[in-house]
Amino acid sequence: CSSMIAPVTFGKVGISKLIEEKRNEVNRFYPIKWHEDQFVLNSDFRHPTRGLGFYHNSNLSLGNWSLSAAIRLDIEEPKLDFHSFTSTGYTIWNMTDPESPQFFKDVFVELDESGVLSHTYVEILPKVTALYNLDGGVGNVYASVAKGYKPGGYNTQMFSDFLQQKLMATMGLSELYDADQIIGYRPERSWNYEVGAHLDFLDGDLSVDLAAFYVDCHDQQLTRFPNGTTTGRIMDNAGRTRSIGGELALRYNISNHWLANFSWGYADARFVDYNDGMSDFSGKHVPYAPLNTMFGQLIYETTFNGFVDRLQAVVGVRGTGTIYWNESNSSKQRFYAPVNLSLNLYSGIFSVKFWAENVNAVKYSTFYFKSMGNEFIQRGAPFICGMSLTMQLDFGLQ
Repeated sequence: CSSMIAPVTFGKVGISKLIEEKRNEVNRFYPIKWHEDQFVLNSDFRHPTRGLGFYHNSNLSLGNWSLSAAIRLDIEEPKLDFHSFTSTGYTIWNMTDPESPQFFKDVFVELDESGVLSHTYVEILPKVTALYNLDGGVGNVYASVAKGYKPGGYNTQMFSDFLQQKLMATMGLSELYDADQIIGYRPERSWNYEVGAHLDFLDGDLSVDLAAFYVDCHDQQLTRFPNGTTTGRIMDNAGRTRSIGGELALRYNISNHWLANFSWGYADARFVDYNDGMSDFSGKHVPYAPLNTMFGQLIYETTFNGFVDRLQAVVGVRGTGTIYWNESNSSKQRFYAPVNLSLNLYSGIFSVKFWAENVNAVKYSTFYFKSMGNEFIQRGAPFICGMSLTMQLDFGLQ
């Protein structure tokens, strides 16, 4: 059970843009003016979750074949006990004669909303795997089918907007949504199909992992930033998505001193059926899901009979992209691959590491979102280098 206090302060600009302007657009002859330059929307939460799971797995060996069947019963009940409140007020002016504005009345607002939201989710999750061991001990090939599942939950960040709408309702404006409608999101369910192989060559010096997959997902949970003047980040459900891709991983012991690692992943994740009520995103890429991920590393290591016991030099590159930042795919980060270097020296209980990151000075973005009509972007780290000294002590404690 977790507890959280999440007050949201509306400053002068927030009061003007989000409340006063919206209210005065519908009643220009009796506009309002807030009493204060700021006020607080308070929200207190308790978020207990209860769960119970039952799992069974059966295995069968038939020569080179290994068959496995598993099933899981998952029961989960998330709750949200909330208390949201504020105390504020505003003045209504009579502007029927613009040349002579007159005081009409003061309105004091006391809002106090509390309640408990709760859902119980029950899901049966099967998984079947077939594995064939290749002759000669060179590895195996496999295929699996499994059902995936994420339980639903609650968007606590949206409580300030929930309370804001309650406040707007006291001014005669319609309430846009109730608590459970915007705060709750549904479970995500998927069927996952995968085939692959684990292979060893050159007396085990070269290891190869291959996989191809297809994921059919319903009600996928997506991080979304609401349109308009609604603030906060919420978890929402897309109607249906699918993901097709593959993975390759290589590990090669070149010699006693040299080791190379390489991995690459490709995932084409798209909406099959998703309409948010304003736009149809079918066929678009799922945001924040990189199309490619890549990692490469070359390691040199040797030992000495002197002051320095061991030296390790590493060259690495980690690539990501393309990443689409929104459902319409109008903003994206293209593939980028910063290069990192490190030199590690070990001497007894001491080690010194000289390191440099993004030595090729790649310019890239790690996060983007749009809120209240404004775009925000987080840039990746530029070239940076440094040194670290580590001392390892062993006191022989048992």
